[in-house]
Amino acid sequence: MTSDLINRVFPSIIRFGSRPGGVIVALAAVADGFFLLFAVLAAVTTGAAFAWFLVVVAAVLGLLVALLAWRRVRLTRHVDAMEAALEAQQLSAGVVDRPSPAADRLSEEMAFLEEVRWENSVRTARYFPRIEAAQRALVLAAGGTVNAPYLKDDLRVTLVALLGALLAIPVGALGAMISITILAFG
Repeated sequence: MTSDLINRVFPSIIRFGSRPGGVIVALAAVADGFFLLFAVLAAVTTGAAFAWFLVVVAAVLGLLVALLAWRRVRLTRHVDAMEAALEAQQLSAGVVDRPSPAADRLSEEMAFLEEVRWENSVRTARYFPRIEAAQRALVLAAGGTVNAPYLKDDLRVTLVALLGALLAIPVGALGAMISITILAFG
C-alpha cells in the first residue's frame, strides 16, 4: 500500500517540479552563457589574471547548469518509463486474489513503515546525510529502484547541481557586468 502511494504521488511531484526546473536551467544557461562569453573576451583581450579567474568561475557554473539539465532529462525519462510500465500493468489481466484480513494487512503495513522509519534514521553519508537517508528510505518504501527508477540517481548530486544553477543566475549576471567593465576599461 505504501509503495503504491509513493509510486503514484512522487511522479506527480516530479512532473509538477519539472516546469520550474526547466525555467531555472534556461535562466541559468543564458546568464552563465553571457558571463562565459564576456569573460573569455575580457581574458583574451586584456590577458588579466582576474579575467581568467572569471572564465574559470563561469566554466564551473556552466558545468553545474549542464549537470542539472542532464539530471532533469534523465529524471523525466525515468518517470515516463515508470508511468508507461504502470499503464501496461493496469491493462494486463491480473490474478484475482482474496485479500487477507484487515488486521493482518495493517500489522504488515505498520511493520513496513517502521522499517522505512529506521532506514531514514541511519545517516552514514559525509555530505547531505539526511538527503541520502531519505532517499534510501524512499527506495525501500517504493519497493526498490525497479518500482521507482526516478530514485536511482543520487539526489545529493542533483541538489548540488540545482544550488549551482540557482547561484549561476545572479553570479552570471554580475560576472557578465564585471567582464564588460574589464573589456571597457582594461
